[in-house]
Amino acid sequence: TALDVQEQYPLTFGPYLKKLMTFFDQCCTKIDKSQFQFFNKFLIKSMNFLRSVIECEAYCSGDVYIDRLSDRDKPESPDMFNKIRDSIEEFWANGKAETLSEHIVSHFFPLSPKEVSSWAEDPETYVLECDEMEADSVRSEA
Repeated sequence: TALDVQEQYPLTFGPYLKKLMTFFDQCCTKIDKSQFQFFNKFLIKSMNFLRSVIECEAYCSGDVYIDRLSDRDKPESPDMFNKIRDSIEEFWANGKAETLSEHIVSHFFPLSPKEVSSWAEDPETYVLECDEMEADSVRSEA
């Protein structure tokens, strides 16, 4: 899969990265899930691809990562890493992370009006209360 190739050969995968990030972003935000039989599985794969790019050591640490590669695996052009980093930064520019996060939360983790109100009033207390309810639930099941 694209995810496997990206994880195993991140620098070689670089030229295809922006197009695939855009494709998977569109899958997460634009596809009508009622028209797609295996939507949930594909959606998870799409989100995992985007997560993998964010967490990829080669894209985050650049020179440190490249220095550890054997001569055979080093990129031909020192510019390659900069081009990859630029394409990732361009993809995430203009509020893309916020838009994607908002879409995922609003479509796949819908909150009740009361929960939204509680969150708006005091996000930290809301999270602490949710954690406490989860802990109580785990204790009661034990």
